[in-house]
Formats: sequence, structure tokens, C-alpha cells
Amino acid sequence: MRLLGRPHFERSRGWRVLLGLALLPLCASGGTAQEGRLIPTDKVSMLNCDPFTVPCFRVRLKVTDPLGGPMAIALPSDSELANTLRVTIGDQEITPFFAASVGQTQQRGPSRTILFLIDISGSMNKPLESGETRFQAAKAALEEYLQGFQEGDRVAIAAFQSRHVQEGIDSAKFATSREEVQRQIEALPAPERQNNTALYSAFDLGLDKLEGMVQGNPGSSEYQLYVLTDGENDVGNRGDDPGLLAGDDGLKTVESKVHAYSHIQVNAIGFGDTREVDEAALKEITNRYNMFTDAAGLKQFFRPLKPPPPVSKGLQLTFKSPWSDRAWLAARTLHLRVSMQVPAGATLGSEDITWSAPQMGQPLYEGKCEPAEGSALLNSTAAVAPLGWPSILRPVGVFALLAVAILLLWFWVPRLVWPEGYWGKFQPQPVARWTPATMVAPQAAPVAKRQAPPGFQKEREAAQAPQRAPADATRVVPINQMGTRTRLELRRAADDKR
Repeated sequence: MRLLGRPHFERSRGWRVLLGLALLPLCASGGTAQEGRLIPTDKVSMLNCDPFTVPCFRVRLKVTDPLGGPMAIALPSDSELANTLRVTIGDQEITPFFAASVGQTQQRGPSRTILFLIDISGSMNKPLESGETRFQAAKAALEEYLQGFQEGDRVAIAAFQSRHVQEGIDSAKFATSREEVQRQIEALPAPERQNNTALYSAFDLGLDKLEGMVQGNPGSSEYQLYVLTDGENDVGNRGDDPGLLAGDDGLKTVESKVHAYSHIQVNAIGFGDTREVDEAALKEITNRYNMFTDAAGLKQFFRPLKPPPPVSKGLQLTFKSPWSDRAWLAARTLHLRVSMQVPAGATLGSEDITWSAPQMGQPLYEGKCEPAEGSALLNSTAAVAPLGWPSILRPVGVFALLAVAILLLWFWVPRLVWPEGYWGKFQPQPVARWTPATMVAPQAAPVAKRQAPPGFQKEREAAQAPQRAPADATRVVPINQMGTRTRLELRRAADDKR
């Protein structure tokens, strides 16, 4: 077998590099294709949104991945969702006045196990510029945290000083409801003048307590330790617990335990006067350190973050027609597209969605606006468009045309259909194709009428005719002596002659 030499190897490697560079655009396009799509789940419906005459359209969509499978995305609130959507019809771009997520579920963060240790040394009774003491500001900040308490959280609150440190921390119980945490905050003992600060021992014992929770529930929660203090480690005085951590050795002990328990997030909060707080030590033994000199800053730190946005697999949007009424939509076919700006920065789009009107007559409404849609339309800034002259003159023109049509049908058409009834008032002109010989001249004088037989006269003629006297006899004339015969008798006589 002949082995390939190094020059050949170099040439083949060069070709591979060039091939990789050529494939980069394809890889980039493949990455872009991973974005989701908007697919209609129902036909587009034209809605009647009384009292507004402008027709509205409702579109229901679902979010899918490029392969057509369901895809859950985080959406903003319904009040902000409409501003992220655009409907394009031809060259017109419309912002829906209403949008809502469909099948929405609230996204939950991981559960948390938190231990708060609050310094109750004598210096915590010092007043702040706001008038409250440091201890009162710390309790108010803890109550601010309760606004973000989630189901599944476990929270314990304990106070520490320089006496009975281990008993106070070991006896802390992790509460699973907001009410229990509130009772723990209210039960915090007030600081006393003789109390000192066992800061290092508080960190050490707090880490051990949280580690016990980790061993009982491995990997099921986030574990956090918060230690709030306004001073430095101060032990060894009369009345303090024996064996409390102190000096550089105590600091190193805590530092090594923080590294050993790296799965526990350690937070230190300095509060009060920066000259009284041992910031250097706190920065060495914590993952995160914050310093606050007033109550407002401390509350801001404990204020919960906004809850995670809801996750939805579909959405519904409603927008106004670009045409003012249904008459303009007759025999039209609308091709529309919907696009949405996702909070992550990507843009989701749909293919062409078609709505068609009947070829004759105005399209019929397919539903009514729901109360939420009607309220959004009423509150939208573009709900009531200014009326222009065409909008005002158009109904007046329609009314005038109808009035003219009624007048023609009432007064002019009957004169054309029955002209003889209007002679003397309306004399039609003779048409040129008729000769005078064939035209019928109107009668100059009325035709003499035949006298009606007795008993059939009108009232006036009967009054002028001679009345019959009681003595007048009734004469019976046989039918064959009468001057007229029936058609049957005449036909019989003709047959007899034959």
C-alpha cells in the first residue's frame, strides 16, 4: 500500500477548510429556521362590533415549531400583547385592538429554601433618617419579600446575637405558607442593649442547617442563606456563648464551609453605617454582598422580581377592517399575514391567510364581538375615526336618490301606464310613426245612452218616470212572442230548416 505524503495531506485539509467555509451560510440559515411559526386554527371571522359600523375580523393562531409540533412561548400580558402583533393586508399594516393568549399556563420558577438570619444586637435599635430603627426597617423589608412568596417555597426566619446562638438557629422552622412566614416576622425578638454580634457563628450554623435540608431533599430546590447585620463579629464579652467563632481562624472556618457548600447561595447584607460594617470580611465569606444605608434601598433589595411571563401555545387577535363598512368588502378576497415580536427578540410570522366575501351582495357577519373585544375597541385610541365629508354626504345622497325614485314611481309612471285617465291634464304627444288616418280622434260629444227598462233606472230617472198605479194590469207575453231569442233557439231553428 502506498502511503500518502504530507503535501497531499495538506492539500486535502485545505479542501476541507474551504468546504466548511462554504457550508457556513447553510448552517446559519438552518439556525434561523429553528424559529416558530404562526398557524391559523380556525377560519377568519367577520364580526359585528355594535355600535361601530366598521366590520372587525377575528383570527385564532397557534405557535408551532418548524416541524409543525406544538411550541410554548412566553408572552407578555394581554394588555401589552396587541402591541407586539401586526396584521398586513396588501400594503397596509394594522395593529390589533385586542389580543389574548389561548391555553395560557403560568410559568413557575424553581422552588426555594431560604433561611433569613437577622442581627438583633444593640446597635440595631439606632434610628434612621426616616424615623424608624434599623430593626424595624429590616422587618418591613422582610414583609416586602412576602409579596413574591410562591407556592412550594420554604422560608425560615431566625434572629441571632451573641447568646443562645445555636439554639435560636436550630429551632427555626421552615414555613410553607405566607401566613406562617408573617407570624415568624412578627415573632422576632427586639434588640437589647447588652446583645453583641456572633456574625461568624451565625454564618456557620446557618450553613449547617441548610445543608441538613439539602440532604433531606437533594436537587429539589434552590438553597439560599441571607444574613443581615449592621456591624462586625463581636464576641468574647461577658454573657456570650462559649466557643463562638472569632478572629481570623473563625473567618477562615466560615470561608472554607462556604466553599464546601457551594450549592448554597450565601448572601450578606450590610445595613446602617458603612464605618460600622466589616465589609471586607463579608465579601470574603459570601457569594453576594450588598450594602444599604437607608430603609428604601433595603426594601428595594427584598422586593420580589416580576413573576415569570405566562407560557401559551396559541393566541387570538381582533382587528378593524381597513374599509369603513361591509359594502366595500363585497366580492373581495383578503390575503393577510400576521407577525409577532417575541420578548426574546425573534419574530414569528404566518403564511397567507385568506378571507373571501360572496360574489354578490354584502358579506354577512359571522359573529359578534365578545365583551372583552368590545371594551378594547371602545378604549382604543383609533376606535372612533374622525368623520370626513364623504361620510357625512353619502347618507344624504342615498336619501335624495330614494326620494326621487319614489316621486317618479308615484307621479310619472302611472301617467305612462294609464294615459287615458289623465286626458285633459296630460295629453301625450302622437308618435311620428302613426298616421293621422290610423289615429283615433277623441269623441266630440258624448254618445247617447239607451233608455233603461222599467225597474232598472237610476234614482233620478226612476223619479221622472211615470209611476205604476195599483189598477194597472200585468201583461204576460209568451217567450216566443218576444223580440229576442236565445242562441239555443236560433240554432234549433236553423237545424229544422235543414
